[in-house]
Amino acid sequence: MAKLTIEQAELGLKFFSIWRADPEVPKISNWISNEMNVNSYEEYRKKFPEGSAGARYFSTYGRYLDILGTFVREDLIPTDFVLDALGGSGWTPKIKLIVDGLRKSKNNPLLFQNWEYLGNQIMKLREDRLKEFVN
Repeated sequence: MAKLTIEQAELGLKFFSIWRADPEVPKISNWISNEMNVNSYEEYRKKFPEGSAGARYFSTYGRYLDILGTFVREDLIPTDFVLDALGGSGWTPKIKLIVDGLRKSKNNPLLFQNWEYLGNQIMKLREDRLKEFVN
């Protein structure tokens, strides 16, 4: 990882401070881990219709990570910092299924594009680190 600048560290710490101060975040994390057990967008929509707590949790989670993805895409925070601080981006095949469905249903192909970008960058970085570690 390139040396983190003071500005990058400050922005990252401000973001994480806001994230951690949100009283919904622990509920959202629990919901993502334990209750969002779906295998398709249709199942997600049936279990968590618009206006439900689950739909609100997903939207909030996505907005936070989309903002973080914007910071990474704009080179304001390095991907390494996000991986080291969060351990990932929350972007999984299940999340992609839901986001793809939301994009179609809302006719918004750019919905959560920066979250997806962040997820792809994290996966690449993990692969690179694993290669370094194994070799």
